[in-house]
Amino acid sequence: MDFFVFHEGETYLKILFSDIPPHELFIRLVGSLSFLVIGLLIIKLINIKELAEKTLHESEERYRSFVQNFQGIAYRCDLNFRPIFIHGNVEQITGFSEEEFISGKIAWDKIIHSRDFLIVYKKEKQTLRSTPNYSNKHEYQILRKDGQIRWIYEIMQNICDQSGKPLAFQGTIYDITNRKMM
Repeated sequence: MDFFVFHEGETYLKILFSDIPPHELFIRLVGSLSFLVIGLLIIKLINIKELAEKTLHESEERYRSFVQNFQGIAYRCDLNFRPIFIHGNVEQITGFSEEEFISGKIAWDKIIHSRDFLIVYKKEKQTLRSTPNYSNKHEYQILRKDGQIRWIYEIMQNICDQSGKPLAFQGTIYDITNRKMM
């Protein structure tokens, strides 16, 4: 059976299907093209998904590398100052593990030195909860798990929704003990 035949001397392309009516041929052609288009779309979607997964993996690797090489502590807390995450040199700076903070076994306010507690924690707690887009920096002392005193430099800010209502807090903490001892 010939599908496409161009007759010499004629100006049109003639389709010869001896037993198939034209409307049936049209339906089969549209059906075949639909399967082809759907197949191409599926391939495109698979490629997009693979690219998204690769991009996500690369982003996670960059984040992991950043956190593993970060010389301080990065954290985010809820409105009750319970850590959502805490990463970095947590154990080197505080003597406590990330898990001890996340589980609530130890709270950050419990390791702030008593001389600095009222200035750092009590004063900032309400301001962070009530002032939209508030940020501040502090230097204060903490007591490590082993009893050593460390000087800390903390940069903190609240994270607000579109209306300005604080939702969480985040910040970075650096050990500045060596600088303070000079």
